[in-house]
Amino acid sequence: SDMTVEELRIEEATRKAKQHSGGIKVFSGNGNLALSLEIARSLGINLGKATVARFADGECNVVINENVRGKDCYVIQPTCPPVNDNMMELLLMVSTL
Repeated sequence: SDMTVEELRIEEATRKAKQHSGGIKVFSGNGNLALSLEIARSLGINLGKATVARFADGECNVVINENVRGKDCYVIQPTCPPVNDNMMELLLMVSTL
């Protein structure tokens, strides 16, 4: 085939991930939803159902809307500016899971 060694490695990792996709959940904060959607698409799974919003006073509210018991959960959330908001979302998501 005309794929590089790295592309073959990624294809194999994706195939293995799809085999175990019943046990994998990928969640996203508000930092980079497009990246999270692309990762989930590459793995052949749907993005986890979560609500990350703000209360009227500006505080962060995280709700996980599905059962994650016994699942391997991954949170995609960069720590780029605004660092405080993104970091708090990440910490609250990890704590909630």
